[in-house]
Amino acid sequence: MRVLGLMSGTSADGVDAVLAEFHGSPCRPRWRRLASAALPYPIELQQRLLALGQGQPLAAADLLDLAEAVSEQQAAAARHCDPDGQAELIGCHGQTVWHRPPEARRRGARWQLLPGPRLAPLLGGKCDRVVAGAAAVTAGSPVLRDYASRFNARTTLLPTVVDVTRYVPDPSHRTGPFTVGWVGSPSTAAYLGEVVAPLAQLGAEGTVRLVVMGGAAPAVPGVEVVELPWSEAAEVPLINSFDVGIMPLTDDPWARGKCAFKLIQYMACAVAVVASPVGANAVVVTPACGLLASTPAEWLEALRWMRDHPGERRQMGEAGRQRIEEAYSLQVAVPRFAEVIRGVVGKV
Repeated sequence: MRVLGLMSGTSADGVDAVLAEFHGSPCRPRWRRLASAALPYPIELQQRLLALGQGQPLAAADLLDLAEAVSEQQAAAARHCDPDGQAELIGCHGQTVWHRPPEARRRGARWQLLPGPRLAPLLGGKCDRVVAGAAAVTAGSPVLRDYASRFNARTTLLPTVVDVTRYVPDPSHRTGPFTVGWVGSPSTAAYLGEVVAPLAQLGAEGTVRLVVMGGAAPAVPGVEVVELPWSEAAEVPLINSFDVGIMPLTDDPWARGKCAFKLIQYMACAVAVVASPVGANAVVVTPACGLLASTPAEWLEALRWMRDHPGERRQMGEAGRQRIEEAYSLQVAVPRFAEVIRGVVGKV
């Protein structure tokens, strides 16, 4: 396999690139350097990066412009080092703006600008060849498994899982009004737009709270909206405060490949769920532990049913917890993953 590596640190002086060929066994690989290059950043770009790392305020539009400039430089370094497009894999952590190593009593942190969209086209369809050449492939959803299986018969479905000793039900947190909850990231918060109208109608019928952790919460007329930053320490207690956990999605190729992690988190905490029947959602959610909804009318009906049937909702949560323990827990997945690894090692 030929791998292109890109590196740029907090000095922001430019990009170092190396193209190397790896061969031999996965456990004891050997490699040789095929090409290398160093591409200095323009002085103006270096000054902007250094100023940002020193705390200079920057508008969002200017930050995006800076990220685009860095991406262009990273992609240029990649093309300079590998003009013939030999690389099958690109390793790049982006441009480090500032770095705080772990120290006593605090966590380390790093801020980086990532050039992924500019580098991905350089690989073309090489992902398929990487999958084909792998000794084994694990896929987190049936859609991903079916895709990978086209190129490699040694593909195993290994769903996304949680540690059920950490995700523990605690219904004592469920107090106050009927609470609909969502946990995710800024990039997936846009899917919440699918449920704004149903939630607004529900809010017109009675008190409803929407809790969003990890992304921007939409404004919902008549609904109390709580937006919280993601926190590992607060995540499980917050999920335990939900009466119902939701995972709306649009039906497109990207969403179909998602692995239903939100649902697995909610269900592990014995929270009943409502989800779009897209991709792994339709596999994880059974009638015993949740409801599926495709249209605004179906979302309204499902959320209204959850509100009006607290006893059945509690039973759904308990069934969801059992489903996670049996099929989507770390405790179940580790032996299966170990078997995949043993199968690879045994052939080396």
